[in-house]
Amino acid sequence: MEDRFRALLQRFIRELGVLSPDRTPCGKALAPSEAHALMVLRAAGDGLRQGELAARLGLDKSSASRLVARLRDRGHLGDARGDGDGRARPVRLTARGERLAAELDGASRDLFAALLGGIPAGRRRDVIAALDELVGSLERLTLRRPEDEP
Repeated sequence: MEDRFRALLQRFIRELGVLSPDRTPCGKALAPSEAHALMVLRAAGDGLRQGELAARLGLDKSSASRLVARLRDRGHLGDARGDGDGRARPVRLTARGERLAAELDGASRDLFAALLGGIPAGRRRDVIAALDELVGSLERLTLRRPEDEP
């Protein structure tokens, strides 16, 4: 059963297009990590400290730093007003970043509505409940990474 589960999840990831380095599953010409950063920052509103963004994306600090630098270089991110600590300065979406995040949100909603629409109506709640269980299981595993233990 575990082999079938693993194979199906791997196939789902590939079919969704998550492995593409420069195109989101919803078809935007942007790395999925960049798209997720924009969406997380959009949901946060007033910006986030880089460490918090890293945590929400499941990235280490150096990967998040490179991601923020790329998005800043493209004009999608700026600095939010912080507490004076330059190292912990929050980042926020610029007007350009907000427009792109809004486009991504619409395209993502369309993709997932179509995906859910391909599932028989009577089974949709079960699929969502199963995904909820799967995410919970993954979060519990993530919290217990071996490198975090004493």
